[in-house]
Amino acid sequence: MIINRSIFYLLLVFCVNFNALSKENVHIVYEIEGEIITNVDIKNEKNYLFIINPQLKSLNEAQLKEISKQSIIKEKIKKKEIIKYFKLDQTDLYLDELINNLYLKLGFENEESFKQYLSTFDLNLNNITKKLEIETFWNRLIFEKYKNQININEGFITNKMNTEKTKKSEKQYKLLEIVIENKNNINMDNEIEKIKKSIEEVGFKNTASLYSVSESSKLGGDIGWINESSLHIKILKELNNIKIGDFVKPINIGKNYLILKIENIKSEIIEADKKKKIEEIIQFEKNRQLEQFSNIYFNQIKINTNINEF
Repeated sequence: MIINRSIFYLLLVFCVNFNALSKENVHIVYEIEGEIITNVDIKNEKNYLFIINPQLKSLNEAQLKEISKQSIIKEKIKKKEIIKYFKLDQTDLYLDELINNLYLKLGFENEESFKQYLSTFDLNLNNITKKLEIETFWNRLIFEKYKNQININEGFITNKMNTEKTKKSEKQYKLLEIVIENKNNINMDNEIEKIKKSIEEVGFKNTASLYSVSESSKLGGDIGWINESSLHIKILKELNNIKIGDFVKPINIGKNYLILKIENIKSEIIEADKKKKIEEIIQFEKNRQLEQFSNIYFNQIKINTNINEF
């Protein structure tokens, strides 16, 4: 017996969202190569984004809906790719550590208080674990695919660190970022002006969530505290020209443009462990390059993915 497409998706919605049906009217919004996204999925994604970035609540409903839609579409595309290489839903101590770090970062003392908070958004710990699992395996996939293409001048970094004093005062910057993808089909000057206008209207964090292609966009572009010695000299030069609360003009980094805002600065006298510092700088640069590869690979997959909107 042949079941037409509409009936098939209605049956699929019923199976996936049986519990939700009693609460609200469920309908399909997108279908991505056999996997559906419903209005309930988008609502849950919005709640998840609220949890990790409460400032999003200041955006209007249309903006929130668009961010949530794009976020879950991206997640579904990543999931479709990683299951080709990895088996999900496995016990992973690293995931437990990520959950622990997440609730501590959000200000919760223990897992139980975090669970109670999640329940106020109709979410549970399993929902969060699945999201972190997808990101974890995506990062592993990117690393395996591109690890041999990472290009770092470790000799230059080592020589530079060896010329510095063992004990010195070092700045640390608390930074927010917006990463703008330099696509061939867009006018970059217009794109940058649009982003600057958005920063004026809704703030830097919300603009990062709306427009940044970096994974940090879910956190409003927050990349935390960064030692000045870990930063590329081009970036450090721009940061030295602005004060707390300001953001730098767009910096061309590889194929993308980077806008950084200084949230805070602190200085401290440190007894440098040069070996450790060299490792930190190298790791920071590896992560930067891997994120660029991640964006490139995701865009390649997305182009070849059938996304049907209902």
